[in-house]
Amino acid sequence: MTWLLIALGVLCTVPWRMAAQNIVEVNGQNLTLPRLELQEADWERLVGEIPDWPLSAPGHAETRRVAAKLEAHVLTFLEGYPWRPMHHTLGISGYETAFGHPDEMFYALALTLPYLSQPLATRVREFGRAQMEAGVLPFAGRGPDWSKGRPREAYEVPEGYRAGAPAAARSLFGVYSFWVWCHATGDGGLARRFWPRVKEVVTPLLKSNYTFDPLKRDYENDEAEQLNGHLAGALGYARLARLNGDEGAMQAVRRRGLQWLQWRVDLERLNPKILEKSTRSASKSLHNNKLARYCALTPEIGAALRRHAQPVAAQRLAAFRWERNGWWMAFGDRLVGGENYTNPLNFSRSLFAAAMFIEAVPAETLVGWVDIPWCSGDYYFMEKCALVLWQAGGGKWKPMAE
Repeated sequence: MTWLLIALGVLCTVPWRMAAQNIVEVNGQNLTLPRLELQEADWERLVGEIPDWPLSAPGHAETRRVAAKLEAHVLTFLEGYPWRPMHHTLGISGYETAFGHPDEMFYALALTLPYLSQPLATRVREFGRAQMEAGVLPFAGRGPDWSKGRPREAYEVPEGYRAGAPAAARSLFGVYSFWVWCHATGDGGLARRFWPRVKEVVTPLLKSNYTFDPLKRDYENDEAEQLNGHLAGALGYARLARLNGDEGAMQAVRRRGLQWLQWRVDLERLNPKILEKSTRSASKSLHNNKLARYCALTPEIGAALRRHAQPVAAQRLAAFRWERNGWWMAFGDRLVGGENYTNPLNFSRSLFAAAMFIEAVPAETLVGWVDIPWCSGDYYFMEKCALVLWQAGGGKWKPMAE
């Protein structure tokens, strides 16, 4: 009886919030580095180096398998379009809705183009251009109304549980998606035609008082994900400005882009808390956690973090993954922490991108983490397949053409 009373007394001294959240932090939480002052040359390098996407998939057996799965998945996506956003029940956090905004659609499809058969790649290009002509734009503030589309899920979702309103853009990530699409398709005309509308989206944020504190450890609204998206958007904006010969826009984005890059590098070097609470990415906030700083992570930003935040950035990630074996599985058990049934979709996507670009995990390991799609038209699956194929082909970079 005495021991029982002691045990109850200990439990009562633990803060309820900490006990209820049931979150296991990663080993090496104190891994930090001194602040590194970035220079304008660091921004120019970010803008000027792009992934060198090969014209076909490497010829190894495993990568051929991935290329075949990618081909089939993209074909299914085109033939079933339009699709409704994916509804995924988490558990105590309620549900999340994925793939509701076209920014991720254009980004994922653009990455697949070098690895699709010529007939399918042509269909994808025609599809994307037709969507933009119809007003489905990756940089729009809100996505279309997909309510009449096909269900993505392999299970029935009662209509009353689905999100009703069109998805809002989380950041400027769609501007980066637009640049990737124009670059991958070689459609400079599209980049010039929509340039005034892109400027209307970006200019207010460049002039705003938007700020981010890299040392803050209690963010709850996916602020680091938003920073990644804004930084990616600034990167895409700078490249579009160069393509359009808009020197004023290039000057305007240079100062803010460098500032956002500095914040992102500071976050990785100074702040070791990589797992955060999220109140925005699911219908309920209880026990909902996220690797927000690795969401919306593009190849260029990941490579910059590898340059400027080593070795601690890779060490933290490796330790985090090691403690969560099976993190890459679709509908995997709740390894992100908390008391949900499954991981959120962003968990495996963010860890995959971070492992590839920041840890520089080799392709022969990455290929085993592709797994199966979560649903029909899984943009994260398309992205992972394309990135594995790029890495298997050498993962090379090249200067962006003027």
